[in-house]
Amino acid sequence: MNKSQILFSIITLAILFSCQAQDQTDCNQAVRLKFYSNRIPKGICLKEGYEFSYIYDEMDVNNDGFKDFLFQWRKRDIQDGDTLYFSVYQQLDSTKYKLVKSFDNLYPIYFKDYSLEYNVKDSLLNELQGQYGGMYPLNQLEFGDGKILIHLQPGVVDHYFLHYRYNHESKNWYLEYRIYSEEDYEGKLYEVSNEYLWDKKLSIEKFNYFDYL
Repeated sequence: MNKSQILFSIITLAILFSCQAQDQTDCNQAVRLKFYSNRIPKGICLKEGYEFSYIYDEMDVNNDGFKDFLFQWRKRDIQDGDTLYFSVYQQLDSTKYKLVKSFDNLYPIYFKDYSLEYNVKDSLLNELQGQYGGMYPLNQLEFGDGKILIHLQPGVVDHYFLHYRYNHESKNWYLEYRIYSEEDYEGKLYEVSNEYLWDKKLSIEKFNYFDYL
């Protein structure tokens, strides 16, 4: 390998995710909260300018018998209209991890405020923010063995529970059940509909908040 090829490899590793151990001085493990620092495995790095913003409990979300490292990441200097990302890393052994999947659609578009009174300077972004109807729609993002649950609350009384299950053949999560419930004046939920959608092969990448707003 010549010098130019070596340099290209180093640059690539520095700006992309890496599941291989490397010099920590070249590995961006910036965190939003200090206590996350000790929870990040060696060799899992972010692009420069990004940070680990939330780390979930380890869970076997791809149902392979090994616990996965799950986390949210974002720009350090986050602004209205930016994206929140989610990544799953599979543990190969005590020190090595492999990227399974990264998503850019599991969280709403970032806004400092979702209320209708908040005015975003950019007109297009202001229109998008208005589509959220004054509410932050993600109530819960939960993980289980081979499963992902997205609980949406796009309205005052509206609740959607999207149950995704992992498929080993395609190595992806597909929508198994979609449950719609309504909330009464006492705050109790009543199931209105329960759709079985596994056969339609709706992958989690097709999930879009604006389909439910």
